[in-house]
Amino acid sequence: MKVKYIVVQLVILSMFFCKEMVAQQNYMVTYEFIDKDNVSLESRLIINENESVFKILDDRESGFVYLENGDPSHSVVNDELATFLYTNHEYSYIRIPYPESRKGTAYKLNKDTLDWKLTGASKRINQYNCQEALVEVNGRNYTVWFTLDIPVIYGPLKLDGLPGLVVEAKESKGYCTVKLLKIEHLSTDTLFKTAKGFFKENNVMNYEEYQKFMNKCVVESKIKKSQKIAEIMAASGGTVNIDLENGEYFFTRMLIDIPEGTIEELEKISLY
Repeated sequence: MKVKYIVVQLVILSMFFCKEMVAQQNYMVTYEFIDKDNVSLESRLIINENESVFKILDDRESGFVYLENGDPSHSVVNDELATFLYTNHEYSYIRIPYPESRKGTAYKLNKDTLDWKLTGASKRINQYNCQEALVEVNGRNYTVWFTLDIPVIYGPLKLDGLPGLVVEAKESKGYCTVKLLKIEHLSTDTLFKTAKGFFKENNVMNYEEYQKFMNKCVVESKIKKSQKIAEIMAASGGTVNIDLENGEYFFTRMLIDIPEGTIEELEKISLY
């Protein structure tokens, strides 16, 4: 127990000084990204010294996905660019393919240091000795396992600032799970240059603009669905049972961030 305590204290000290102490190198880290519908997709984290790009390699078309019996399984919101992030020491830039009506959204936010909580738990995942950390990032809560064997401070999504590589991460509401598949040294990468260049060439909202815009989008989405359900129930004499998960998940499942105040506004709208 004493040994574990000492290890945890050393990790805390490492995290405090990680920006100064960790020498970033060039890596390409491949993850399995398991989305909200339990669909497995490959994703890549490209680390280029003091910058990184994370991209979900998603080539699915938008629309409903159906089961073999013809029942709808889930819906996909996507386009040819899909979801990716570019991060440097100052900002995180995010691009998501939602809403479809405006061909996606690009925004940025100040790169604040995340408030990681070390639990003291440890386990071995594949060949890596890992430690557990918890963090809240813009309305989402993650449980993360990381290893000091690979000293990098960038991670998938916005999971940055640890003194080692993220091996696994899981979001508490089921938004996603990421699992390390492989890591390689890398000199240059087209994906990195393309993703980084996107934010120089396109309109990018600041985070306050993003929150206001996205809050309006998801609230309007719930209002429209509520009206549609009411019409269907009226036409059927109120006998149709439609479950669209009246809580936050259904209307925020496509967002990496949940804007401040969005959940409270969604709770004010009844689906029936």
